[in-house]
Amino acid sequence: MATWGAIVLAVVFAFVWETVLSIVQSLMLPANAAVPNWFHLLTRLNPKYFYIDANTLQLGNAAPFYLEPWFGGVIVAGWLLVSLGLAYVLFERSDLA
Repeated sequence: MATWGAIVLAVVFAFVWETVLSIVQSLMLPANAAVPNWFHLLTRLNPKYFYIDANTLQLGNAAPFYLEPWFGGVIVAGWLLVSLGLAYVLFERSDLA
């Protein structure tokens, strides 16, 4: 069961996440409008963007705290804690006998 969960998460973040973000961007945002900060946050929730520096984004003004490079570490730590917590709860509920 855990293997399937890991496979599903890998597929979602490797293939589906950017497609969903593209659809959201095309449906919710005007064609030539600047991309809002909340959209950049959704993009950075994908763990692979931990290594991308937020300063490379063309935001115009100063970047909000959740787009700063150090916040990528907070996102990855959150992913680790949620994953381990969920695994612990599922392990405790399982019948090992």
